[in-house]
Amino acid sequence: MASEWEELERLSKEELIIELVKERTAHRELDRSIRGLIEVDYPADRKLPVFADDEDTSLKETTDDWAYKVARYAYEHAEDRDDFSHYDLDAYGLDEDQAEAAYRRLREDGTITNDRHDQEGWF
Repeated sequence: MASEWEELERLSKEELIIELVKERTAHRELDRSIRGLIEVDYPADRKLPVFADDEDTSLKETTDDWAYKVARYAYEHAEDRDDFSHYDLDAYGLDEDQAEAAYRRLREDGTITNDRHDQEGWF
């Protein structure tokens, strides 16, 4: 069995970027959850650099091409492709509109053939 280092070494630059953004998104969610549990103000100087803004810790919208690459990567690495939907893209840092558009594009190009999670009016 390959070590984590060996597994990461096999990834392309694009795949590494996607994995990094996914992990940063997970850290943001963890940070929000922990801050919600703490009853006193958590010192601002104890934050990681990726949490620069208290009010808006979400990722900024990316290009449609990157959103599509992220969606394709997420689908290819999904544990259950039959249950994959645009909601799964939240973990990769895409906002709802971009997740829906990228998922729709995967459906249009035939990557995803299951229509179970299609929104009304897509096709």
